[in-house]
Formats: sequence, structure tokens, C-alpha cells
Amino acid sequence: MQLTKAKRFLCAVLWTGSITAGLAADLADLYWKKCESNNAQACFKLGKLYNAMRKTNSEKKQALMYFEKACTLGVGNACTDAALHLPEEDPRAFQLLKKACTLKSGEGCSNLAIHYTQGWGAKQDPILTNLYYQKGCKLKDSTGCYGLGFSYLKGLSVDKSPSKAKHYFSMACTLGGGDGCSGVGYLYEMGIGIPRDYAKAMAYYRRSCTMKYDVGCTNVGDLYKDAKGVEKDLGAAKPYYLKGCQLGDHEACRRLKTLY
Repeated sequence: MQLTKAKRFLCAVLWTGSITAGLAADLADLYWKKCESNNAQACFKLGKLYNAMRKTNSEKKQALMYFEKACTLGVGNACTDAALHLPEEDPRAFQLLKKACTLKSGEGCSNLAIHYTQGWGAKQDPILTNLYYQKGCKLKDSTGCYGLGFSYLKGLSVDKSPSKAKHYFSMACTLGGGDGCSGVGYLYEMGIGIPRDYAKAMAYYRRSCTMKYDVGCTNVGDLYKDAKGVEKDLGAAKPYYLKGCQLGDHEACRRLKTLY
């Protein structure tokens, strides 16, 4: 069924503010028409629109429907988005991620690795976990790089290698992954494979926090609280614990309570 005027207007409101509402509504209508003609990217963009406004089950189903259609038409990232609309344990999610990775969706490969880690849709397999993290990283997905770095840090089905851990954490950080920046900071803080350097640890943790990675913010607070490389300053620690808490780190919330 064609997008209603009300739906088109809502799409327009949720669209980027760089164009007028009327033009955005016309684009939404155009994407619908192109998707009906099996234009893969148009279907993918419609899925994104419905995903942005998914407040009802109907809108969630519409988003999933358009993502699945775009996936069938060969858009790897659409396969990934479709999988993320399903419960992790749903076998369809696993199959969609396999297809996504085959279609060179880095995010799809990295999420497939997580499924192998958790045993969702397949038996737990740390070797395949690392394989798909590597594929995700090669496709420039920060989660894949971080996951591979973590495997090298902990020796999960690979030989422990702090230098490789730092390499992949750094790649994740460069790709915009706050967890990767925090990972490099951790190596510097603890002196794992590299000389301990609290100043560099602080710099990476701050960068991680700027990227809205909750643990990164908490780690900045810890350096101030524990006087690592800086004078002890609980006042300076508070805003970082607060931000970490707001971003979802329960440890940051617990630490914050102890300061009041």
C-alpha cells in the first residue's frame, strides 16, 4: 500500500533538516514507487525511514519488511538491519547475518561473530568468532576490529599477543569505535605489552568518552579518583562518572554514589 500523506509527513519530519518537509515527503513517495519496481536501495531507504519512527508494531514490521526485501535484492547492510530487528536467538537472524557478511557488510560479519560467541543460531565456536571478527575488521567495521583485539588480549583461540591487541584496538579507535580507544587506553594504563603511560591512557579514555563509550568515561573518572598520572581530584571525576552512568555503565553509577 502506498505511503499515506500522514505517513509521508512523519517521514519528512524525521528526515534530515537539510531539505524541506515537502521535498522529503516527495522523496519518501518516490522511494516507495522505486521499491515497488525492485530498486534495492529505495527499499533499503524506506526501511530506514520506518526504522526511524518505529513506535508501533506495525512500523517495526514495515521496517523489517523493507529491509528483508532490500536484502533479497542484494543489499548487505539491509540484511544486517533485518537481522537486528529480530530476537538474537531467532534462526532467521543468524541466516540473515550470514548473507550480510557474504554481501560484504562489515557490521553483518561482526554481528555474526557475536552470534558464534553466544551460540545464537549455531554452536559456540571461538575459531569462527575470530574469523568473522577478522572479516568485519577488514571491511572497516570497528566492532570486528575490537573483537579481534580482545581475542588477542585474552588469548581466545589465538596466541596471546598484546602487540596485535593494540593494533586491532587502534584500528577500531580510528574507525570510530569508542571501545577500541578505551582498549588502547587500558593497555597503556596497565602497561600490557607497552610501557605504562598514564598520560596516554587518559588521552585514549577521554577520546573514548567523547565517542560516548560508557566505560571510557568511567575510566577517566577512575584515573582522577586513583591519582594515576594526575592529582587526585574527585570533583573532576564526578562528571565523567555521571556521563558513564548516563550512557549505561552501572559501575559508573555505583562509583558516583560513593562521592556524595
